[in-house]
Amino acid sequence: MRLGILWMVVFALMFAVKAAEAQEPSEWRSATEFTLEGKGWKETESPYDRFPPKAHGKVSENVWGLSQMSAGIAVRFQSDARQIWVKWSLTTDIMALPHMPATGVSGVDLYTRQEDSRWVFVGNGRPLKVENNIAQFYPPGKAGEMHEYLLYLPLYNGTKSLNIGVLQGSRIQNILQRPRDKAQPIVYYGSSIAQGGCASRPGMAFTNILGRALDRPIINLGFSGSAMLEPEVADIIAELDPILFVLDALPNAHNLPPDKLTARLTAFVKTLRAKHPNTPILLVGQAQVRPYAKPYGSSEIQEAAAQALEQEGMKNLYLLDGAKLFGGDGEGTVDGVHPNDYGMMAHAKGLQGTLERIIRRRLRD
Repeated sequence: MRLGILWMVVFALMFAVKAAEAQEPSEWRSATEFTLEGKGWKETESPYDRFPPKAHGKVSENVWGLSQMSAGIAVRFQSDARQIWVKWSLTTDIMALPHMPATGVSGVDLYTRQEDSRWVFVGNGRPLKVENNIAQFYPPGKAGEMHEYLLYLPLYNGTKSLNIGVLQGSRIQNILQRPRDKAQPIVYYGSSIAQGGCASRPGMAFTNILGRALDRPIINLGFSGSAMLEPEVADIIAELDPILFVLDALPNAHNLPPDKLTARLTAFVKTLRAKHPNTPILLVGQAQVRPYAKPYGSSEIQEAAAQALEQEGMKNLYLLDGAKLFGGDGEGTVDGVHPNDYGMMAHAKGLQGTLERIIRRRLRD
């Protein structure tokens, strides 16, 4: 009797192993075969870098190193698979930060588009090691139906390699290009907050939330602790051709002396305007954890600089008050500085209406 039970256990284990083997992807495809959104430059040292090689030695070492983190980059593809695997390797062993989980620092997020065009969360890939992390997802839908997907990359780590796997018989292919009125990206330059600190997972970075809400690519040029409005960075960013530039540097640049902040901000805006005479530029005031507090001095300096530029004749320059970007109850941060997911949602909601109005006007003109 006992022997019979033992053989039953053995056979059950054998079948379980075979079933597990049968569920392994029969096809792995490099993410580079599909559309990579959130990249400003096609030619980069790694497919998942944010700055081109020409920036190395021109921008500061801090900015260059941070540009090799894959914040804001997403893979767009379509598939009829009911099981999707993602395998990714990282560039560093810094899986998490003291105030930010590994799921956001080094993880991946999969979203799918519903029939009503809304994007819904499918799942998060949790990183366990530097090389060959694997996550399995079970997206909703019927067998044989093609669905569109967005796969967001790590926010505070670099992506060394990225592959997507499906079972034999499942289709996976590139997505059609966006329509012309939705294809031109927004360029968002800012601090650690813009880079994605401290979202619990990549899809919750406010720039990624906005990208889904606006249904438009957003190039995330957030550089943790390093958004200092340097002229070298302005020169590089001015190479891009977005529908809108957003400058949200005050969380870092407020540390500059007032005269230097004014000079750098003015020069940065003029550099962009020299190459893009009509492209809107939005200047975001410094966000406040408690909106009832007095405005930050840096926000007032920025407003004065913008007014001076407008008096000189500059058009299409906009200001957004950052006071309420964290929400109104003081619960929007992890540490009093960096947004939690609630704060990220508040940022996105606080920005969305202004971005939509500026873009509508731009498309109309």
